[in-house]
Amino acid sequence: MLDRLNPTIAELSQAIEQEAEKRPAAQRLMTHPGVGALTALAFVLIIGDAQRFQCGKQVASYLGLVPLEDSSGNRRRLGHITKQGSSMLRFLLVEAAQVAVHSLPEWPGKYMHLMIQRGRKTAKIAMVRRLAVRLYWMMRQGWDYQQWIEFGSHAGQPGTGHGVPSNIESRKSRMGLLTGNKTAIPGVSVIIRLLSSRIRLARAWRCCLLLGKANVPTWDGRRYGQ
Repeated sequence: MLDRLNPTIAELSQAIEQEAEKRPAAQRLMTHPGVGALTALAFVLIIGDAQRFQCGKQVASYLGLVPLEDSSGNRRRLGHITKQGSSMLRFLLVEAAQVAVHSLPEWPGKYMHLMIQRGRKTAKIAMVRRLAVRLYWMMRQGWDYQQWIEFGSHAGQPGTGHGVPSNIESRKSRMGLLTGNKTAIPGVSVIIRLLSSRIRLARAWRCCLLLGKANVPTWDGRRYGQ
């Protein structure tokens, strides 16, 4: 089974890398640890024009990485994430964040702290959301990872207070997002199908490994089957 999957995965991966090379924004996102051509290309195509989002919170909401809220009177209750938007991009961000947690020096401590305080699932989503917001600012500013490290996410942002828009601006922006105000990119549907095919094959490949009791690392450094 693996022998049949590997050539097809390699062919699709090469096609995705070629598409990513055509887009400078994807190339810049690939400089971030844990972000490869597949994740970078999907992020660029699905987010579209980064200027249509006023802040990172809107990006997290667009990708379904914010919790559902059930409020009544003075009581505020947060539930599971909304999971709206692209499930494919959420899956890719989870994979990328897992690598970033083990690659960036400051992320393991943050992840472990959140895991102790809030639980493993909440900590995982928090790190995925952190990565998504960081990629959004890199894309919006036209920065690579080194420029992000040097300047940070809030340098020169419009709006009120470190790039966070006023309530009126937020409402206007949300209305624009809900009405589907997207930038048309030629061939997006074809490339999205290519990305989806590559992900499906990768999942099948991983299932084969797991059935064979493979040594696949998890978020906290453990291995499946241990």
